[in-house]
Amino acid sequence: MSNDLYQFNFEHDQQPTENQYPINDVQWIYINDINQNNYSNGFINFTNVSVIGNSVEKQYLWSQGYLAIPYTITVAPAGGLNFVIDDANVNALSVKSYATLIDWVSAKFNGVSVTRNSYYNHLMMNERIKTYNSDKFRLYGDIMNHEWDTGTGISYSATIGERNNNTLGTTLATGTNPGIIINEGHISRCAKTNVDLTNVNHSSLASFMGAGNTSLRDTGNQNALVYHNTDGLVFQGVAIIRLSELHDFFKNMPSVASSTGFELRLQSNLSRENSYVTRYDAMIAGNVLAQIPNLVTSQQIVGDCCPFLLANPSQLIQQELLQQIQQLQSKHALDGTIILDS
Repeated sequence: MSNDLYQFNFEHDQQPTENQYPINDVQWIYINDINQNNYSNGFINFTNVSVIGNSVEKQYLWSQGYLAIPYTITVAPAGGLNFVIDDANVNALSVKSYATLIDWVSAKFNGVSVTRNSYYNHLMMNERIKTYNSDKFRLYGDIMNHEWDTGTGISYSATIGERNNNTLGTTLATGTNPGIIINEGHISRCAKTNVDLTNVNHSSLASFMGAGNTSLRDTGNQNALVYHNTDGLVFQGVAIIRLSELHDFFKNMPSVASSTGFELRLQSNLSRENSYVTRYDAMIAGNVLAQIPNLVTSQQIVGDCCPFLLANPSQLIQQELLQQIQQLQSKHALDGTIILDS
């Protein structure tokens, strides 16, 4: 019997085989939001979306679709002080995860709700990421700019509570531990990329966004420092969120030949109405040590969490420094786009 099995496997291995795929072609379609550049209160709206198929052999797979949301975040000094133009400022800000961007989701088909219109959607997305195995985390984690913070970097301040935004290393003396540990998760998020926008001729998404968005199109780093001067820093990127990770409805939705009367409404935690202020004690000129704020205030008008982490930029310090962060809306500051796999 063993010889017969050996002969069977030997003959089977000699026969040429070809890969077989359930589909022979994949094309993407792009669907604009209907906001017309008005993203007040963080709303992104897609209404009356109809995708009509012309062949039973062509199916639309919503579970493989994704949202592309360009964003702009500015960091500005106050009190008459200036930032220092320093390469380290590229790590001054990171989006915590694209899973933190969306607070509220509402989806309907022909007026019938298929979601519960619940808030705190970012918490559900974050909990779902915790269930990923290592392979899925490497796939979806990189796409959503997700990286877990370094837990041992958390320290406590009586004035602001817990913090974990240090990017400045300390000198290790023999037999001692550093007082502050770098948050490597923050550094990794600053470096992640997800969509190649480096050449408009080779990127359909870059072409779709248009020639006016050169700062987004010409840089592959999705949380790129696109403006760097003494009067402020500007970070821009494109948040990529798979629909299957946005809500379980899309994850469980089968492929369909047509979709009519689709409506998707989102409210982002990132909005120009929100602002955050970080204040520091007076510091001497030329100081290079990591600084702990003495006050952090939040004006969270829209949404339920701050979706980014700030590490103090390089500053020209002569007196008390007030850093104010504002989400400013450029022409496409929260422009939503759905890309469907068909």
